[in-house]
Amino acid sequence: MSVWCIDIETVPLGTDRACPNGVPDWFLEDQDGTPAQVLDAWKARALNPYTAQVVSFALGRADGIGASFADPDKCQQVSHVDEQHLMTVLEHLLRENDVQHLVHWGSYDPPVLHEAMVRHDLHLPRLARLTCQKLRGNQAEYLRCLDVSVLTHGRHCSGQRPHLKAIAADLGWGDPAPIRSAEVYDAFLRADGRACAERAAVDVALTLRILERERALAIVRDWAGGGAW
Repeated sequence: MSVWCIDIETVPLGTDRACPNGVPDWFLEDQDGTPAQVLDAWKARALNPYTAQVVSFALGRADGIGASFADPDKCQQVSHVDEQHLMTVLEHLLRENDVQHLVHWGSYDPPVLHEAMVRHDLHLPRLARLTCQKLRGNQAEYLRCLDVSVLTHGRHCSGQRPHLKAIAADLGWGDPAPIRSAEVYDAFLRADGRACAERAAVDVALTLRILERERALAIVRDWAGGGAW
């Protein structure tokens, strides 16, 4: 059993550093509204698996023990402007570390990664296996990916999906990332891939730290050992 935590950072597919604010001309021609409204509409495309481009990711072990495993510096951090190259590197790391299950915060990561693989027509057997789905009745679910936000106490706070950084702030934890999640787009425009990767690594570390604090890692290990692989 090898369980790892992943976090990805995305920008809208087609973001062009040569264009003002990164918004390509073809999008501007189809939009009404103020420049700020158009930019907001463009940035929102990063939240859709079909229109998102992965620009960085981080991986950290979820089956370790002690505070050191929840350290951003212990994570594998990768960033690249070429999504196809990034996906190839991810496949290599998944195979090199024999990753058999992935955990993540929220439901976003698996479909975005799978769509990126499909979009580039890449043959990535390990990633394909990790992000495959199975039908249960009329519902599809991931067998080897787990949204661990559902395991936290935060899910009881407001009836909505708990926000990672909000929980960390409620617990009085600092955020050592050089940028906020909302600043990933601007970091990408200025070619600061390192900041994007560090943002992802901090989110992995916060996820693991919350799971460790709430004693939910045992649940993760039980899930991974339940024969899904």
